[in-house]
Amino acid sequence: MQKLQIEPPLVPTEVAAARLYVSPRTMIRWRELRKGPCFVRAGRRVLYRITDIDEWLDASRAEMVGEATA
Repeated sequence: MQKLQIEPPLVPTEVAAARLYVSPRTMIRWRELRKGPCFVRAGRRVLYRITDIDEWLDASRAEMVGEATA
């Protein structure tokens, strides 16, 4: 029987940054610039919903149009 791995619904900046392959400092900069995934403040802590991270990634996806010619 396999164990299900359930992701926590909210993760701290360091975990969100690792999921996006950027540094925690980049996440802080994105917050200051109002760029990047949505976040939640819980007191002094900044947390990210996994679903918000995934939705932001989907919305940021670049699609190739047409074919490249050689």
